[in-house]
This record gives sequence, C-alpha cells and structure tokens, in this order.
Amino acid sequence: MLGFNGKIMVVDLSHKNFKVIEKDESYLRKYIGSALLGAALYEELIDRNDTVDPLSPENPIIFATGPMAGANVCGATRVNILSMAPESTGIYLSQAGGEFGPALKRAGYDALVITGKSEIPIVLDINNAKVDFVEAGDLWGMDRVKARQQLLADMGDDYCIASIGPAGERQVRYANIMFEPDHYAGRGGLGAVLGSKLVKAVAVRGDQEILFKDSETVKDIKSKGGSGFAESIKKNPRSFLGVLRHLGTYG
Repeated sequence: MLGFNGKIMVVDLSHKNFKVIEKDESYLRKYIGSALLGAALYEELIDRNDTVDPLSPENPIIFATGPMAGANVCGATRVNILSMAPESTGIYLSQAGGEFGPALKRAGYDALVITGKSEIPIVLDINNAKVDFVEAGDLWGMDRVKARQQLLADMGDDYCIASIGPAGERQVRYANIMFEPDHYAGRGGLGAVLGSKLVKAVAVRGDQEILFKDSETVKDIKSKGGSGFAESIKKNPRSFLGVLRHLGTYG
C-alpha cells in the first residue's frame, strides 16, 4: 500500500494492552486520512452512541495522519486529533503541526486510538511495534515544556511527544495538547480528555520508510511548498501565513 500503512494502533488503557487493526486500500481511499479517517474510526468505536461523556473512559481520542505525512511535505504533516469535546457539544477536531504525525506514520500506523483510563499517571511509549505504559507520577503536575525536556532526556531525542500540563491534568475544559513548544492542538479542550485518562504524554518513535507511487513528484511538491511558503512570508509578513508564523492561530 502506498502512502498509507493500512494499520491502526488501538490502545486500551484500562487493561494495559493494545491491538493493531488493519484497514484495506478501499477503506483508506474512501476516508482519505486525517479528519475523515478519525471520524470514521470514532463512529466505529462508539457504535453510534451519541451520549458518551467526554471525560469518561468510554470516550476514545484519536490521532490520525494524512496520506503525505510520512514525506515531510510542508503543510501536509499535520496530525488531526478527534474526540468527544469537553468544551462543546459533539465530537471535535483539532490539528497540530510538528513531527508527531510523521513519527506516527514512520512507526507503522495511520492512526492511534486511545481508549479506557489508566489507574495511575502514565506516558504511553510507542516505539515502532512496541508499546509500553510507563509510570509518570514524577511528571504529573509538571508543565509541558519541562515534562517534554525530561522525557527526551530519559527516552532519547528521536521521540516525538504529545503532552498535557496541569490544566489538562485537572480536566480544565479548554486545556490543549502540546506537541512541541511551538505546536499545539488548541481547540475543543482535548487536553482534558487525555487528563481524564491519566495520560501525561504520548511518545512516538518510528524508523520505517513510507513508500509512494511517484516519489519524485512528492519531492517536487515538498520543495515547491516549502520555498513558496517562505517566499510568501518574506514578501508580505502581514499575510495570512505571516500572521500564523509569528502569532499562531490566535493571530
């Protein structure tokens, strides 16, 4: 399969186990990836139950990638996070840039689904096909940047990390998720969903190569996209892209 792995990692925190669900090419063509893939998986998992409490163990949270996430194409590496939102009614989608999406793809998965609730604070460690539930009591209460620095020092700087701070731990309904100090999933209060599950962070490492049907075209898109963004910001710092670069979504 090209662009996709055809595999979804499903982690059950309550029982501290995991499984890999395989999806065929027709399924992935239908849902493309990213937001649509996350929504399709969510519907399957809750069996059309629209009364799930956002902060309950029954509420899954899904991290889904797009078809070009593994190619480092500028603007196409974003990870989509979907769950029943504490901040509003219904399911909610947020996005973040950075390396988490590509790392998840390189670990072998098109999406990560987290269900249930841990008994103690943990870091979910996904290293290619290996999954560990690492006790994180020493990190609980720590701000995200310090927690990330500690995790990288302990686990290695080739990990990509999604983490929450004290707001998420206390299930503040607008808490966000930090992927790197300059990349956040800020909408919907999805940091509170991780906090309700006692997940301080999700750390992902992968070294698998993602194959594409026409790798030269992908490289060309990557090159043109990066230079195009840079030139646009240089030409007009007050443009949409310039505002995003300097002020983020808030701008």
